[in-house]
Order: sequence, then C-alpha cells, then structure tokens
Amino acid sequence: MELLHQHLWPVYERLTSDALLSRCERKATQNASESFHASVWAKYSKTHFHCKEKVELAVSSAAAAYNFGPYLPTQGFRTLSNHWKD
Repeated sequence: MELLHQHLWPVYERLTSDALLSRCERKATQNASESFHASVWAKYSKTHFHCKEKVELAVSSAAAAYNFGPYLPTQGFRTLSNHWKD
C-alpha cells in the first residue's frame, strides 16, 4: 500500500497545484482544435452522412460559439426575431 501511495501522491500533487487549477479556471483546453472539433461533431454525428450545407452550418455555429461564447447564436436569433416583428 505504501508503494502505491508513494507513486500516486506526486500525481495528485501535480493535479491539484495552484498553477494547473488556475489554468482550468479560464476554461482553456489543452488542445483547442480537439475542443472545436468536438463541438462541431456534437451537432451532427460523424457516423451518419450529412449534406455539405449542414456541416457548414455546424462549423459556422461552432466557430461563433468558440470565438464569441455559446450564447451568441441565441442572441443573434433574438435580434433577428425582434427585427422581423416590427
């Protein structure tokens, strides 16, 4: 048991360091491309065929959310719907 503790404790120390946790506060990912691709494929599954327009929409939506935050498309639709009501 002591041997296990001896090997796991340094890993625990590194994972709970203030420097690492402060980077997590910013919600930064280790690999930005991986995060972006995951948000694209969360909209449309890679296991099914989707037309070019749907994939372009997923990429555009993911890019907007990645660059401006997840609520930008919602705010844009609200603005458009208010404009159309007038």
